[in-house]
Amino acid sequence: MLRLTDKSVDASRLFLAFFGILFSFTALAGAFLANSKVNADDTTKADTVNISVSAACTMISGDNTYSTILNPGQESADLGPSNIKVVCNDPNGYSIYAIGYSGDTYTGTNHTKLIGTNSTISTGTSGDNSWWAMKLSAVTGTYTPSIMNGYSSYSVVPDTFTQVARLTGATDVGDSAEGSNLQAFYKIKSSTSQIADDYAGKVKYVLVHPNTAVPTIPPDMQDFTLAQCQTNATDHDYIVRDRRDGSEYTVRYLSGRCWMTQNLRITHSMGQPEGTILGTDSNFSATSITFDGDLTLGSDYTQAYYHTPTAADIAASENQYTAEQLGVWYNFCAASAKDATNHGCDNSTAYSGSEDICPSGWRLPNNTGNTTGGEMYDLKTALASDPSPFSPIYGGYYSGGGIVSAATSGNWWSSTSTSVAFQYRMYDYNNTLYTGPRNAKYQGYYIRCIRST
Repeated sequence: MLRLTDKSVDASRLFLAFFGILFSFTALAGAFLANSKVNADDTTKADTVNISVSAACTMISGDNTYSTILNPGQESADLGPSNIKVVCNDPNGYSIYAIGYSGDTYTGTNHTKLIGTNSTISTGTSGDNSWWAMKLSAVTGTYTPSIMNGYSSYSVVPDTFTQVARLTGATDVGDSAEGSNLQAFYKIKSSTSQIADDYAGKVKYVLVHPNTAVPTIPPDMQDFTLAQCQTNATDHDYIVRDRRDGSEYTVRYLSGRCWMTQNLRITHSMGQPEGTILGTDSNFSATSITFDGDLTLGSDYTQAYYHTPTAADIAASENQYTAEQLGVWYNFCAASAKDATNHGCDNSTAYSGSEDICPSGWRLPNNTGNTTGGEMYDLKTALASDPSPFSPIYGGYYSGGGIVSAATSGNWWSSTSTSVAFQYRMYDYNNTLYTGPRNAKYQGYYIRCIRST
């Protein structure tokens, strides 16, 4: 029996403001001159008030996962629907673009293939081969979008950003609770020769306006060089993508290195079982790392643990951040890519190596104290008066089954040990960066990877 998993929708929301709509109002002010026989209308003055209203479009959609089990030669029923709602006040309307991808990348040559261990399922709807396809259905109403490029019926999942729907003249949609609505469906077929395995793929939707705009695909950070970072991210953040799981991060050129300005949040490689990160595209000596569960065991040094934000964690940070902004807390086993079968982070071994969980070409920054050199120290010194280019997050750290110092500090791992049981860290407190104080390896801290060469 073939199990076929379609993690179909990775809907993006873009909030864009491109155009202004100008309104003019005239207020009449009358003034009577004392002891004058001149009509009041002859002395009226006019005040002109100009108001610019920005154009904005919003796409609302859930991150849905659909699964099905197929026998060889079987075709699935409709998988879906995923509901997509757009509210837009741009008189030029909007466009929705889509792209299909899987575990390798959505910018390479195989981005619309469902990847499995033994074989692939190609995109398409022809012949007797295995395939997957998508269609969109416009929900009728006052503002009914048009389906583009044949996606009103099952069509090939696009392998580049392709316009799949649009609405023109959408001026009044922003005033309507109805909005403009679509539904997305998927279908999969397995051939009689399809190898039994689990397969997964995604479709990403991007909202743009006006209709002529085309979305930009972020470069894979594994291929993003220090020179490119210096060119593109010296004065502002730049978006790159970790091709292991498809997560997008901002980076910035700071103190001679390229720093992530968002916390790492990988928990598994795309298309792999939950908790498994492949080492073929990272800085591992092992072939992969497998997480051993949540950070709840207090002082365990020997296994890789992580913790993703809960509703309680978000509340503890005084609701300053979303779960994506908070990122993931890792113990040092996880940060250094050491799992239960690949030890090296126990409390009897000092570890200052270069292996870590960062994407290939990136690594944990080093640190040699508060008064000497090191990459964390250099950053702290460069941003002494204003740490905002680093975009610190005040989510505390994880210890003993809970978050400590939430809403008041941010804490990040370094690659440098202070002893067998502790590592150097960098932290932000009261809008100032500090380095030097040690982290216990069993505690959970954030990760900001760097590219220095």
